[in-house]
Amino acid sequence: MVTINPDKHIRKAVHDLINNIVVSSKIIKSFDSRATNAPLEYVLLTAQTKEVEKNTKCDYRWTTSLLIEIYTKSTSSGNTGSRLLLNNIEQAIYTLLSPKITVTGFTNLTQNITFENQLETITDTEIIFRSFLRLNLTLI
Repeated sequence: MVTINPDKHIRKAVHDLINNIVVSSKIIKSFDSRATNAPLEYVLLTAQTKEVEKNTKCDYRWTTSLLIEIYTKSTSSGNTGSRLLLNNIEQAIYTLLSPKITVTGFTNLTQNITFENQLETITDTEIIFRSFLRLNLTLI
């Protein structure tokens, strides 16, 4: 029998840690998967992956990842755009997640964070900067 699926426990641990953090005098909200009526700056907890392997007779080992997406939006009228706030949010989240998070019901054996490519979208009315962190965990 496979142990409990860790997905919801990982999302809850990360959400509880990063929701409503204050960065550059702005309150940064965290959402699961999508944000309705989203503020100009927010974080999404999106794609999750997992693999389970039978480690010993007593333990199952989960290799998991969670994609953390950071969004900042601003009007493009008279604005050349700056990724400073995006970088500050990214740093704040990285600091909160390091060195290891606690996932209720599991032991966190290993953890690392990788940084994906940043994306930008510039239209006639707004500038959207996105940054991606991938939280990789090995849990038992």
